[in-house]
Amino acid sequence: MYSSHNITVVIPTFNEELFIAKTISSIPDFVDFIIVVDDASKDSSLEVISAAQSSKLIVIKHQKNLGVGAATISGYRQALLLATDIVVVMDGDGQMDAKDLPKLLDQVITLKHHYVKGNRFLDSSIKTMPKFRYLGNKIFSNLMRYALGLPFIIDTQCGYTAITIEAIKQLDLDRLYPRYGFLNSLLFQLVARNLRISTVAVRTVYGEEKSDINPFITVPTILYIILYGYLSRIFGNFLTKPTLIAINYNQTNK
Repeated sequence: MYSSHNITVVIPTFNEELFIAKTISSIPDFVDFIIVVDDASKDSSLEVISAAQSSKLIVIKHQKNLGVGAATISGYRQALLLATDIVVVMDGDGQMDAKDLPKLLDQVITLKHHYVKGNRFLDSSIKTMPKFRYLGNKIFSNLMRYALGLPFIIDTQCGYTAITIEAIKQLDLDRLYPRYGFLNSLLFQLVARNLRISTVAVRTVYGEEKSDINPFITVPTILYIILYGYLSRIFGNFLTKPTLIAINYNQTNK
């Protein structure tokens, strides 16, 4: 519990056998539940996750790979069944510093915001981000800021987020894009529902992890979501077109 609020951390995971144990162990003690969603990893990620010694751990296994958005949504659905107030999402690759977690939570609790995104552009560690990735993130973030009509700088592709359980209840989870582009479609839904969004500086962390993002698929997809979302906002239809396919998974509680 943090400032009288129950906290859940969702960790979407795909082929993170080298990093997931450290990510889980880094979660602060004040967190009440840790939901790890294994998105049909082909390595030993699930075995590493299952070996983690934590009474707070809930493990969800996707039978087939559905995407990082679908994994996050599975975590959100599970969180709705728990006695929790705020749900934080952290990737399983160790690129998110758990020391930044209180900053996200304080923004939600103190300022009464529904959704807070980590913003790597506001921290000096952004200099460690590879130049090509920095350029892509900057372009997408500027396009999204304009498309959403936000008055502040935002790091739209940063997956380090905190959301209230009340905000999750207002989302149409079945209409969020299931793969890379999920964060973009989520932002359009939040704006459409007049939910309060803010951003806070977080560290950029890079190690030996390798990205599995295919830019030839991801870039056009995100551009499409941005264009559709912008036109929907302007013309009054706030729905994100791509629909999430049904999720079937086996759940194990530890």
